[in-house]
Amino acid sequence: ALEPDHEVTVLDKTDAGERQALGPVDLMDLELVAKALSGCDALAHLGGCEAAVDASPAQFYQTNTMAAWNVMHAGYEAGARLFSLCSSSSVYGFSKEGQRYAPDSVPIDETHRLRANDAYGLSKRVLEEIGRAFAERLARDGFDLILVARRRARLEELDEQLGEQEGSRVEIC
Repeated sequence: ALEPDHEVTVLDKTDAGERQALGPVDLMDLELVAKALSGCDALAHLGGCEAAVDASPAQFYQTNTMAAWNVMHAGYEAGARLFSLCSSSSVYGFSKEGQRYAPDSVPIDETHRLRANDAYGLSKRVLEEIGRAFAERLARDGFDLILVARRRARLEELDEQLGEQEGSRVEIC
């Protein structure tokens, strides 16, 4: 639940002004995203093309990677220090449009190798790297981090790196 003095701002390309004053916000427009996120202290990024959308490979990749960059960059510049990103099992090579690989093992866990093989899966890997880059930036700025992810092993690597290089306290959930 939100504290009484907090409010939620929804950025949506199809919004007609009912959910937020700016009206439609295309996450590909960095200037508009920055304006919309001004003063935010936390964000959850779920925007982009989902795998079920009928889009070209270029649309998947460009939209998902640039939307993630724009939201993270604008949020960081606005002073947000709590970020949530959503990846996909497509990073493992299990996607709608790409060749589906048999899992290396079942159940699939965070040690499963990454082998995205289509634009959607690759865009989600890039999103994860964008998240990593901003975690590194926050650590350099002296912030402690709480990292939550499906693949704990990747976070443990980042924890080790940030602890050695930046001296930040990192908690992994």
